[in-house]
Amino acid sequence: MWPFLHHIKMRKKKVVFDLFIAFSPLCDETSLDANEHIRFIKFVIEDLLTLKMEDIIVITDDNCEVNKAKGRKLNIPLVGCASRRFNLAVNLLLSEHKQVLDKVNNLMGKFKKLKYGAKLRSYTPLAPVQRNVTRWSSTAQMVNRYFEMKQFLWSFENCLDLMDFFPTTREKAELEELKSILTKLDSVTKVLQGK
Repeated sequence: MWPFLHHIKMRKKKVVFDLFIAFSPLCDETSLDANEHIRFIKFVIEDLLTLKMEDIIVITDDNCEVNKAKGRKLNIPLVGCASRRFNLAVNLLLSEHKQVLDKVNNLMGKFKKLKYGAKLRSYTPLAPVQRNVTRWSSTAQMVNRYFEMKQFLWSFENCLDLMDFFPTTREKAELEELKSILTKLDSVTKVLQGK
């Protein structure tokens, strides 16, 4: 069971503060609906923290149906998570480069294997990085690592079982452009995480 996390902005005596409530599992594991979330939030805020539900200004969460219902039932604004929306937008952008990213990911995978990994380690201590498709930042890390390792990879370009995995000249240009974009997007992520 994954933990649930609620970010709640509250006001008490004109002081605004953030409250994070994490819990796993819900009190009633047979029900994961909005009412169960509300029951737990009320328990934490009113019973444990002795605060008032009417002091909640906003709840920040992703926009799944349970969270939307929670906001409606509590009559409290639900602000969608900016990082989540940002990640969806970046994943849409990355989908346009799927072919070249898959190629680099497969190349990195080849260098994680014993045969080529050992030979690569004789040139550099850098380890290959593959992406995790659920985290766009891992794609940025993979592309960056490709460029860090690029000077060492030329000696493998004539290996018959690796030839199809190396980016073409056009794909290398696409990767250069993508690297620049991902670097800028990473700075946006850091700003969002800082808020």
